[in-house]
Amino acid sequence: MNMKIDQRLISWPRYSKYEIITAPNGSRYIRPTEESYPVPFHYVKEKERMVIDAINVGMLVLGKKSEAVIEKAVLEFVTKHGLLGLMTALPNSPDFMEYEVTFLPKNRFIRERHMKTDAYQKLFFPFHDLQKMRTKMEREPIWDDPEDHAEWQMMMYHSDQPEGVMMTALKEYAEPYDWVVDQLKDWAYMVSSCYFFYKDGFITDLKLRISMQEGMEAYGGIAPSYIILLREKPTLWWHFHSLHQCIHLTLSFMLADENNPLRMCKYCKKIYLAGTTEDEWFCSEKCKNAYEKNGDK
Repeated sequence: MNMKIDQRLISWPRYSKYEIITAPNGSRYIRPTEESYPVPFHYVKEKERMVIDAINVGMLVLGKKSEAVIEKAVLEFVTKHGLLGLMTALPNSPDFMEYEVTFLPKNRFIRERHMKTDAYQKLFFPFHDLQKMRTKMEREPIWDDPEDHAEWQMMMYHSDQPEGVMMTALKEYAEPYDWVVDQLKDWAYMVSSCYFFYKDGFITDLKLRISMQEGMEAYGGIAPSYIILLREKPTLWWHFHSLHQCIHLTLSFMLADENNPLRMCKYCKKIYLAGTTEDEWFCSEKCKNAYEKNGDK
């Protein structure tokens, strides 16, 4: 899959360690730990691997694994790839901070179609004062503090992007745990639906077929911005303003790819990329041997 991505956006804010913590309003959030430090994630070369990781965490949710197993997998995912950037992914425009009101398309997390921008931002900074966060973005770094300097550099890397993207680089930025889990589950559902819809040909049960088609249509999203470059041939050059947008669009391209690069292991049901294993039907030799010995898991 040949997706051209704006090279100014090849890095995404990430910290070395994350935790799940309960906010004063009772909701659980994922945020960087106090002792964590910035580790920018260069996602362009890893985007397919990142999609696979997201799907497999979502498969744990669909499989109704224990909360402890799911929490561990979610924290491993965000530690490896960073938070999803939902604050800039959900509004109609990534420039939402320029306006007093933020407009939101239909989504599974927020019912309101518009909110006061301060109230919307507060959903992602539940532990800190918004004005202090804005002041932090505008100040000079503490040059003799390596950690503060690294965080400032990570924000400045995105200084030509919408202000909301810069705010997701702040250590104080957090995302609701349930929202992240639901989004990962949705991506896993998209893959599972495609797999079972086309397995052994089209589903013959007309009602089930229509139901699955309508269900898949619900998983559209706000397309990232793009430009068309005149190279050897006209080329789409994508601008992502969140990790969420990158995963969602990359997954959509993978699902629509006629070469069908996604595979589901016949034994453990994990998703993997075609061509990365010796056997087309198993994610590993271990799963192949277990299937031959025990049959379907």
